[in-house]
Parts: sequence; structure tokens; C-alpha cells
Amino acid sequence: MNDCFSSVVVNAFVFLEDKHGFCIRERGRSTVIYESPMIVASLFYDDQRSFEVSLGLRRKSDPQPLFAFDEILRSLDVPSTIWAFGSTARTLADAQRLIEKMAAIMASYATPLLEGDNRAWERIAEQRRKESQNYALERDLRMARAEADVAWRKKDYASVVRALKPLRAALTATEIGKLEFAEKQIRNPGSRS
Repeated sequence: MNDCFSSVVVNAFVFLEDKHGFCIRERGRSTVIYESPMIVASLFYDDQRSFEVSLGLRRKSDPQPLFAFDEILRSLDVPSTIWAFGSTARTLADAQRLIEKMAAIMASYATPLLEGDNRAWERIAEQRRKESQNYALERDLRMARAEADVAWRKKDYASVVRALKPLRAALTATEIGKLEFAEKQIRNPGSRS
């Protein structure tokens, strides 16, 4: 199936060479990597396990991992109706449809990134940073909530405070109420509020 993948990519992404000064750096059964003086664009098809068609971009001067296609879409404010499906393809025909759609989106929306516009690259990097922070906060909240729930049932108010207090700014009103109750119980162990 992958024998034709690189041909499909090269046909669909010809605009990278024609309009943006990219050349093909690597072309294999399941990978095509383009390079311009400033940007690397990588397309990959995993026909063995996930059946995912992936596209990534990065600046050559930036050691960060490639920005994935979904990150690119979000940073460019591509309407969700334009890319309302996933990126898996069990057949070459499905992969070709995905590649052609990805190419059309990149040709229409990604010129600032493809041409190395600093503001576009700063925006996508800031988006990644914020999304990483939000992910870490959500992970920390899940863990703290689970710990606090167990401690609350045991009336271990010191553990409730230890779990929730560092995340106070992100707590719900109910959780803040529990935290304040637990703090009061620690200050006045015999009180019933």
C-alpha cells in the first residue's frame, strides 16, 4: 500500500516546491520530508499499526518537536468544518483523500508558517505552551481531587488541605468550600462548622 504513498504526497504537495521554495530532502515508502531554507515539513503514513497519516512542521532553527497537523489547524484558526474527520486511513485511496485535503488546507491557510513568518511561529509555539500548561493543570487537578476525596471521606483534613491548597485558583466553588472547611478543622479540631 505504501509503495504509492510518496507519489501521492509529492503530487498533492507540489505547491511546497512551486510556491514556497521547498525541496524533497527524503522520500521513502512511508515518509516524505520537505525542506526549505527555514522550514522542515514531514509527512508520514503508518500502514502497519495506527493507519495514521501525519503531517508536521518545524523551523530548522528550533529544536522543538514538529508541530502536528492538529496544532497547525488550531493556530491558523481553520474552521472545524473544513477538517471534521480524523487522520486514519486503512487504504491507499483513503490516505490519498486525506493527503489531498491536508494539502488543500496547507495551501490555503499555512502560507505564514511555510514562509517562516515569525508571528505565526510565535503564535503556534505559545499555543503549544498554553496547551501543555492546561494539560498539566488538568492532570494535577485530577490527582488532587482523587486524593482529597479519599482524605475527605476519612476526615483527614490535613491531607485535604495538602492536596487542594496549591491548586486553589483552579478549584470549583464547592472544592474551595471543602478546602476552607478542612482548614478550619485543622485550626479548631473540635469545632463543627
